[in-house]
Amino acid sequence: MAIQLGTVHFLIVAAISAVAAVVRYSQRRGNEAWPITDGRIFDAAYFNTDRNGRGIGHHIRVQYSYK
Repeated sequence: MAIQLGTVHFLIVAAISAVAAVVRYSQRRGNEAWPITDGRIFDAAYFNTDRNGRGIGHHIRVQYSYK
């Protein structure tokens, strides 16, 4: 069963949105132990096989940088 491209994009957007929601929630709680900094997400990619084509489950790799 192949995953359609629209589904992959949805999963990537959903994962990024979930991370952003958790960060916002932590900031609103006033948790001062978490430092805040500027960052940028360069790329996000969904994959479910390793380099040899073996199934490894659902994964999203996010490339980012921060100062």
